[in-house]
Amino acid sequence: MLNLLKLDRSILTLFKKIGPGLLYAAAAVGVSHLVQSTRAGANYGWIMVAIVFLANLVKYPFFLIGPLYTYHKGKTILEGFQKLGKWSLWLYLLTTLATLFTTVAVISLICSSLISSIFHFNYPLWFISLTLILIVIYLVYFGKFKQLSAIIKLIILLLSVSSIVALFLAFNSAENFSVFESSFSIFNRIDILFLISLIGWMPAPLDIIIWQSEWMTEQKKIRAFTLKGTLFDFNVGYWGTTFLAVVFTSLGVLVLHNSKIPLEVSASGFIAQLIHLYTSTIGDYAYPFIAFAAIATMLSTLITVIDAYTRVIPKVSSMLFDLNDSNYNIISKINLLLIVSMSVLILKFGLNSLTNLIDLATSISFLTAPMLATLYLLLLRKTPITDRNKRQYLFISSIIGLIFLVIFGAIYIYYTFL
Repeated sequence: MLNLLKLDRSILTLFKKIGPGLLYAAAAVGVSHLVQSTRAGANYGWIMVAIVFLANLVKYPFFLIGPLYTYHKGKTILEGFQKLGKWSLWLYLLTTLATLFTTVAVISLICSSLISSIFHFNYPLWFISLTLILIVIYLVYFGKFKQLSAIIKLIILLLSVSSIVALFLAFNSAENFSVFESSFSIFNRIDILFLISLIGWMPAPLDIIIWQSEWMTEQKKIRAFTLKGTLFDFNVGYWGTTFLAVVFTSLGVLVLHNSKIPLEVSASGFIAQLIHLYTSTIGDYAYPFIAFAAIATMLSTLITVIDAYTRVIPKVSSMLFDLNDSNYNIISKINLLLIVSMSVLILKFGLNSLTNLIDLATSISFLTAPMLATLYLLLLRKTPITDRNKRQYLFISSIIGLIFLVIFGAIYIYYTFL
């Protein structure tokens, strides 16, 4: 059996201490929370809190299929796709290539913007992003981040506590806000397009289901899983990130929307407003802690995302073409080269607006979501869930979610191209 690059041995330390649910949280709490949720609350008010929660609720069955299938079948989602036929692997590979480079570009852009704003670097953002991507790839490939397992919990805890404290203080200091006041309209083209871009990565792209399956399979080599423990780990990660999304949306409402402060479209301008969310409520003394938490959160997202892509692309290629070790390593290196070059090219020529670049990445994810959701539904039919009521609930709720994704995808295409 082919090894998953050299990172498989070096990443074992990471999996010993971090469950797949927390790795999911590390990958999910990033652009969708710090940027998109904040923008939603700042632009449209309290209605977005309900929309963010409903988006997470609708997507929940799809995300649940991943750990259930991996637990019951003892195989990864990609191995499940392989049993469906090569057509499903091709479909997954095409959807991944459609989203891979914009995803890495957006996450690295937020990281570089934070670093540039906080440390007052004068280098171009694309250059800082290139440096970050290269460093992360080196860390992942050569396994030089053994202490990551110890700090990810601290990072998420620090960001969560800071956000909750900021929200509590913002509620106490807010004056005369209305829960029902909102400028959002389902008949407004701009509003609908933003809604779709928000949902695209809320709570995370559907690709993360496959990543979590890979992480879970790796961790099963170290310790045994029970069904109860698997579901607990998944639910903590999923609903924890959902709660944080609601917190960030609420902060956007209380600090930016109620004060009528227009959002900046430049990366540096928006980052300054993001930090202001906390310092305006907690106090200026909190700046170093918030700055550290924000940078660390985005870096952990970048690391987990690049780690996932360096795993799944070569693995899918091997399944499709039955690669030997030598060809597998060649594909792995080509994959790394493409991640670096294509992501930086997107940043180099697409930096006029941070929000436009993010909306592009999240919208592409949303448009490819129905295809992935269909594949997950096919795997659900092959998952030996003994509880008949639970299987029926999952199937019906997943069908409803798929219909929801298809309808909004059609609306997006209509507003964009017709």
